[in-house]
Amino acid sequence: MFAHLHNWGRSLVRLFNNGHYSLNDWERYLPFPSSSMATPRRFLAPEVIQTSEMDCGPAALKCLLEGFGIAASYGRLREACQTDVDGTSIDTLEDVAWHLGLDVGQTVAPINHLLLPTTDLLPALVVTVQPNGLTHFVVLWNYVGPFVQIMDPSVGRRWVTRERFANEVYRHSIPFPAAVWRGWAGEEGFIEPLRGRLGNLGLAEPEIGQLFGEALADPSWRSLATLDAVTRLLEVVAQTGAVQRGAEATAMLQRLFQRERQVAHEVNAPINRAELIPTGFWSVRNQPEPLGDQTIDTATPGHGQ
Repeated sequence: MFAHLHNWGRSLVRLFNNGHYSLNDWERYLPFPSSSMATPRRFLAPEVIQTSEMDCGPAALKCLLEGFGIAASYGRLREACQTDVDGTSIDTLEDVAWHLGLDVGQTVAPINHLLLPTTDLLPALVVTVQPNGLTHFVVLWNYVGPFVQIMDPSVGRRWVTRERFANEVYRHSIPFPAAVWRGWAGEEGFIEPLRGRLGNLGLAEPEIGQLFGEALADPSWRSLATLDAVTRLLEVVAQTGAVQRGAEATAMLQRLFQRERQVAHEVNAPINRAELIPTGFWSVRNQPEPLGDQTIDTATPGHGQ
């Protein structure tokens, strides 16, 4: 759940409507109201500790409400959220937040895009995974340099590195028709964050423009997905120091991108990613059944305990 609305959900909903796809399968992930919420002024997230193992949802919601200057009783929130032995539903949290004055909307997003300025997703209520495997709501409040500020209802406010937080986020996969994903990926909600990531690798604007020109010229989903996967791979390699940002990263990225596209178009079959880019670097992959659907790995809303 995000306290700020962005354009990704709007573009996907518009594509569903134009393509006559039913929203029933996706509406729990993509209910998007209009946004008029101002950015919270406080630097530190309000600290709210859950009173039981199942109360992370109401506690996280109280944090968001207080961050926007809305006072709410913790006990009343727990009652309104209908918290039970299974925790709290993200749908219920959204409804309660709406009734109390927060302009919110559920969405899914590539994990790499959560902390990019161009996506404007913060503050956000994010589903994470605890060491015991249970899902857990936290509030992702802001970030400073390599650190992110989290209000974790189980322990309170904490600062962790971006990498550590990314490892805690709950991964979720959603099947989409390939044409719908390609339409969404061709719009600013996907392109601008990816452009920023390429810039962070030291690519110059002409090189970035050329890569997008080739990827967007492909009407299928593969080229944009490939560009995203290659970028993610180079980000990891650059972090280790094995490749220098700038000319070296540019050359390697261009080679991998061209090689992957060549293999993908040589055969009418899913890319053999074990031989090229490892599976873990793909945020979208081919799903054999039903034909034409793609599966997207994302940061997602859900249930929390």
